Amino acid sequence: MKTKKIRSKHYLWYLLILCPCFLHAQIWNIKGKVLDEDNTPVNGATITLIGTTKGAYTNEKGEFTIENLNANTYFIKVSYMGYQSVTQEILRKESNRVFNFTLSQTSNKLEEVLISSANRRLEKLQKTAASISAIDAKEIAHLQIKQISELNSIAPNFRTYDDGATGGYTQISSRGLTTIDNKPIVGVYIDDIPYFNGFSFPLALQDLESIEILRGPQGTLYGRNSLAGVININTKEPKNELSGNVTLGHGNLDAKEFSFAFNTPLIKNKLFFRASTDIIDRDGFVNNTFNGKNLLDRKVVDANFRIRFLASDNLKLNLQYNVQRKSSSGHVLTIESPDASLQDIINSNPFEVNFDTDVFTEIVNENFALSIKYRLPSFTIHSVFSYQDNDSNRLNEFDFTPLDIQSNDSQAKFHNFSQELR
Repeated sequence: MKTKKIRSKHYLWYLLILCPCFLHAQIWNIKGKVLDEDNTPVNGATITLIGTTKGAYTNEKGEFTIENLNANTYFIKVSYMGYQSVTQEILRKESNRVFNFTLSQTSNKLEEVLISSANRRLEKLQKTAASISAIDAKEIAHLQIKQISELNSIAPNFRTYDDGATGGYTQISSRGLTTIDNKPIVGVYIDDIPYFNGFSFPLALQDLESIEILRGPQGTLYGRNSLAGVININTKEPKNELSGNVTLGHGNLDAKEFSFAFNTPLIKNKLFFRASTDIIDRDGFVNNTFNGKNLLDRKVVDANFRIRFLASDNLKLNLQYNVQRKSSSGHVLTIESPDASLQDIINSNPFEVNFDTDVFTEIVNENFALSIKYRLPSFTIHSVFSYQDNDSNRLNEFDFTPLDIQSNDSQAKFHNFSQELR
């Protein structure tokens, strides 16, 4: 018995010795060099491991090293002002080689786009088998996309429509299938948060990083409300830097727009905060001669607050709160008499109505979300919890005459919980 006990102690001692060796074997490094088209070293290029805080800058020889890595796969991005960015996937088994990157000067060439929605993992758009269209922040700014109803130019056989009046919800059509009520058939996800009700769709979009549109049934990976496809929108994550921007706009109907974004680290390399907002105010263009009010005006306030905590190289937490308030006068309808001729209809003023009800629509959406991502050497565990609260209040006219015949005052509240584990 005594001999066995001594042997067991010896085994324990061997394990204590081998354990650090095993852990050390899991750590690896990435080394590389960045050159321009003339094979000249690029000094000061930014090297980023997407989805982590790891990164480096090249020295005067164009060389860089990123150390203490433990995952099997990383996407590395190389960028330098005035040059096209380069993105490449790097595997652990390639750790013994030196990676060379060649940067080309900025031109009309299309950069490689990384997406995260087609197969629920980060990958290159060019290697994705799904029918998907995606644009990045640069293209979003070029197309001046501010609303979901402005996504028509992104994907073929795909259309988004404003409801034509209050802006309470957006109608979406993909491959001939169209949402005509508040139960969408195209899923909408913003920062992995599902929007299950058409009235909860955000009217304003701001501080965007990318937009991805998947066409065709996506129920296998997305489940509910994805019969005709999925819209996946990603806003910009909080970063380890102090930055911000402000945008002002003005248009016809005295339309005014103000948007800003502010980013700051709360604890350097650990805790980051980002806030953004978009305010839209526009006058109406249909006059109600009964009370002299202009109808079909719009007021939208959208605010987004995000906290990102990097507990370690492998554990990342995101806490998000979004609130949006949409208000407008209600629907309008011009009534012609049954015996009106075509010429009478043509000569009538389509921008004037006459009814007694002081119509209005007000919708308030609130969204809370917590995302926890833990990265292991061979796979990643990702949990997304969200809670949504939608409160709408509206007064509608149904006879559209000066007589008090029929109107409707309605209130509705929706609450949605979701928990997804990947």
